[in-house]
Amino acid sequence: MDSGDRDGFGGTGNSDEVGDLHVESMHNFRDVAGPGYMTPDGAMARGVLFRANVVAPSDADAEKLRALGLRRIVDLRRPEEVEKAPDHEVAGADYVHVDVLGTSDSAATVVGFDESATPADARRELRRLNRSFVVEPEFRARLRGAFEAIAESPGPVVFHCTVGKDRTGFTAAVLQLLAGMSHEDILADYLLTNERARDWAADLEAHFRERVPERADTLVELLQARPEYITDALDAIDAEYGSARAYLVDGLGMAPEAVDTLRARLVPGAG
Repeated sequence: MDSGDRDGFGGTGNSDEVGDLHVESMHNFRDVAGPGYMTPDGAMARGVLFRANVVAPSDADAEKLRALGLRRIVDLRRPEEVEKAPDHEVAGADYVHVDVLGTSDSAATVVGFDESATPADARRELRRLNRSFVVEPEFRARLRGAFEAIAESPGPVVFHCTVGKDRTGFTAAVLQLLAGMSHEDILADYLLTNERARDWAADLEAHFRERVPERADTLVELLQARPEYITDALDAIDAEYGSARAYLVDGLGMAPEAVDTLRARLVPGAG
C-alpha cells in the first residue's frame, strides 16, 4: 500500500487528474490539497478530501465523482437548506448530515431578512460568523461532529454547505492549517471561491438587481469571500489555542489519536 492509500483513504491513484479535476455542474468543487500544497513535512495528498457547494452533479459529473472513490458526503447545512436542495446520491458514498449552524442565525439569515441591512452589515456579520466557529462553545460542539465524520470516513470525503464559502471554507482552512499550510496559502485557496463562483454569482446578481434592486448590493456582498473572513478565524485559532491540533482536541474535544491520524492522511510525509 502506498502512502496515498494510508488507512484506505487514498484517491484515484492519479494525482494529476485529481488536481486538475473540474466538475462543471458544481462550481466550487475542488481538492482541499489544491495542486499539492506544500507544508514543512512535504506536499499535501490529493484525492483525500474535497470541498464543494451542494452535491448535485450532472450525470456526466456524477461519473467523475464516482471515479474519485468517494466514500462519504458530509453535509454542513441546515435542515431547511437540505430539504430545498438535497444532495444527489453518489455511488459508493454514505451521507452524514451535521447542522453546523443549529439554532444560531447565520449572516445570510440576519441580513437576508433585514431590509435595512447594508453591505457593511453583511461584511460585519460574516466576520462574526467565522470567528464564532472558534470562540463560541455551541458552534464548536456542532463542528466536532463534522470533523469527526471526516476523520472517521473509510475513504475520500467531500464536505460542503450551500455555496461552499463560509462553513465549508472554515472547515477546509482548519484542515489545511492542521496539515501545516501557511496562513498566506490558506487565504489564497479560500479566495479561489470568488473565481470558481464568478459566473454563478453574476447570474444571482442579475436576478437581485432585477427583482430587489434596493437590496441588491447587500445580497451580492453575501456571495463574496473576503480575506478578513478567514483571517479572523485563523487569528482566533492562534490566539485561543495556538494550533489547529489544539483547536480540534481542546476546543472541539476530538480524540488526539483521531486528529493525528487525520493529519497523517493529509500529509503522508509527516513523521
